[in-house]
Amino acid sequence: MRHFLLAILVAGAPAGQAMAVDQSGGFRSPSDNIHCYYDDFSGTLWLRCDMLEGVQTYTARPGGCDFDWGLSFVIGETGPAELTCHGDTVQDPANPILSYGSELVIDGISCRSEKTGMTCRNSDGHGFSLARAGQKMF
Repeated sequence: MRHFLLAILVAGAPAGQAMAVDQSGGFRSPSDNIHCYYDDFSGTLWLRCDMLEGVQTYTARPGGCDFDWGLSFVIGETGPAELTCHGDTVQDPANPILSYGSELVIDGISCRSEKTGMTCRNSDGHGFSLARAGQKMF
């Protein structure tokens, strides 16, 4: 079982405190608009973030997608980010908040929370930026 270093400021936790967590978990933005979940299923780490509200930047439905799409993105430890086709959500109001100005690092994936949105990237430099005004994969 792998453990990750979670550098996240949680309400009530001392500033700068780092915690070891199991191979899966979640966090959310202070605005509660962005919810993320990560998992190391079968040794392959991935991270998915869903937006509850926002202007949808990507307007072409993914091929073969008969479910929800447009405000949910996923990345792995390597490779490009992808728009997800999903019939579920990773929203969990019980997850800790990643405070503005804080960064979470889980092995080769990092996410930074800012008042303007959330940016997550992998060790290849690929990732996504999510904001109410629009989203960008890079």
